Amino acid sequence: MPRRGRKRAGRVTAVLTAAGMVSTVASTAGGHRALRVSPGSRLTERARARTKPFGRGLRSRRAGGGRRIVLGVRKGRVRWVAVTTARSRAGFRAERRRAGLR
Repeated sequence: MPRRGRKRAGRVTAVLTAAGMVSTVASTAGGHRALRVSPGSRLTERARARTKPFGRGLRSRRAGGGRRIVLGVRKGRVRWVAVTTARSRAGFRAERRRAGLR
């Protein structure tokens, strides 16, 4: 039975490279925003216009310095936000799996 009146806490996950450097940081916490959207909110027209498709259910935008902002979207809602240094979809897909994001 679902709990009423209590919002579930979000989760922040960091993915490390073999050298121990952080390559991806992802969050499902509602207070963590990127491109003026946060997990749980609808993907706004503004965010959609400023991002490009990066695979099924993914929207991304370059953030400078070799970083990329990625939004995980399902049924029109943002499920998680992430910042990554992955250069390709395949590379990010592997990091997404390691972070436990769907």
